Amino acid sequence: MAYLTPSDVRNAMFKKASFGSRGYDEEEVDTFLDQVEATISALAEEVAALRAAGGLPVRPVSDLGDKAVLVELDLIKQRLARIEAAVVRSAPPRDATF
Repeated sequence: MAYLTPSDVRNAMFKKASFGSRGYDEEEVDTFLDQVEATISALAEEVAALRAAGGLPVRPVSDLGDKAVLVELDLIKQRLARIEAAVVRSAPPRDATF
């Protein structure tokens, strides 16, 4: 599996929803969110394995590199929250009949 990069997330573009709907194409957004989740899960497992094997020290977030990663993750969380909100706004009401 190829990991997503911060640039992939930052530059993600989605098609507009079909005619008569608002927001983004829900299936496209869901697929992207699945990729984000898989990337984060795989990286978390890799970090845990490295720490368990003693290959990665357990240390507090203190250097500039860690702070930069945390800032980038925060930006990703904000973007995902905006995308999820757009999907929710564009979904038809649950009791809607067609």
